[in-house]
Amino acid sequence: MLAKIPERREDGKSDFTAAMTTRRNRVTSSIQATEEDTTKFLSVLENISQEQRNICALLDELILLMQMPSESVLKVLEGLLLPMGQNMVELTEGLKTQLTEPEA
Repeated sequence: MLAKIPERREDGKSDFTAAMTTRRNRVTSSIQATEEDTTKFLSVLENISQEQRNICALLDELILLMQMPSESVLKVLEGLLLPMGQNMVELTEGLKTQLTEPEA
């Protein structure tokens, strides 16, 4: 079976091409923003970027502290565990026991 060749319209386009052009024109739209809107948007993006930089810096610091636990880090961890009803000494003893027990 031979494919039907689309007929040309008066403007020289096939029905398919005309339909796709119309669809594309409907889908593609532009957003008109005032200079004030653009300035506000950029300001929000700058604030988000700054917050991300701050968070990354804090995470980097936390990673360094966790790699070399010092007394202050351990005190902070102990303070975090207290409201959860946990005791650092009991947890470390439990971990030591689990790590030294032979696997069954």
